[in-house]
Amino acid sequence: MIGTGIVVNDSLILVDFINRSHEKGASILLASHNMTEVERLCSSVFMMKKGVIIDQDSPKKLIQKHGRKNLEEVFLKLTREKYES
Repeated sequence: MIGTGIVVNDSLILVDFINRSHEKGASILLASHNMTEVERLCSSVFMMKKGVIIDQDSPKKLIQKHGRKNLEEVFLKLTREKYES
């Protein structure tokens, strides 16, 4: 759930705000490690590793392009393949 560490009611209010703002055409930058949350709330995703963008697209297109079931699997695939040190 968005806003790990905040009470459930506040989290739901925040999700509602994000959805209403998006419907009005606003852009919102959401930084999260929770790929389930990102997949549900975002229309465009930038996957990053060590500050470098390693892929960008809609959640659905990223999942299709990388042949995975969800964004978490996409992220794990990308970060294991690229920029390892």
